[in-house]
Amino acid sequence: MASLYIKTGGALEPISGGSGDHSELSNLGYDESGHTGFASSTALTNETNRATQAETSLRNDLSREVPGRLAADEGFNSRITNNEGKIANIQAVIPNQATADNQLADKAFVNSSLSASAARALSYDVDGAPFPAKPINDEIGGVEVTYYYKKTPTDPTDNDYIVVTPDADYGNGQVRYGREGTEWIYRYKINDAPFTAVQMDAINSGATTEKIASIADKLEKIESSTAGDFVAVDTLNL
Repeated sequence: MASLYIKTGGALEPISGGSGDHSELSNLGYDESGHTGFASSTALTNETNRATQAETSLRNDLSREVPGRLAADEGFNSRITNNEGKIANIQAVIPNQATADNQLADKAFVNSSLSASAARALSYDVDGAPFPAKPINDEIGGVEVTYYYKKTPTDPTDNDYIVVTPDADYGNGQVRYGREGTEWIYRYKINDAPFTAVQMDAINSGATTEKIASIADKLEKIESSTAGDFVAVDTLNL
């Protein structure tokens, strides 16, 4: 039988006692010895049973979970396919590059369009009158302004706008101001060449091209007539 040695310090020393005969080791009564260095057969059996039960339970859980996962994946893949079809439809309408027939709008244009569509026209009174002057700190001439939107008092917000007429700062024309924060900012002059009082009277007179032509025709007939013609003035079809 081979000898066993242990190294202590720098030298090997033989180990006395013990046995290398496996048959002798197999005949030892481990279960009855109370030796704490070895697991008893009962403990090993119990542990094996527990591990087997745990594995069985895990397999049962997997058998229930896997079909559900596969169904969820299938549903997810189906939604992806549907969305890809929708994206393809959108891309067919909105190309990646602008063309002469289909021009793409940049972000600034889109934002400005949204702002314009969301803007509210505020009036000076419930009847929708324009403002006599631009409000400063929401006051005109030291008097607090009440803003109206569709006949209802309201607080101005960004993108709201007002019309001032006549605006002394811009040739007594009509001027549009937009709201930014707490201030009204000049946007543009609605009419760069405002009508004079005479022009407004002409517009409001009801005169039309047809009426003026009819009057001119009758005047021509009168002017071409002689003194003797006036006895039968009705024949002129005036």
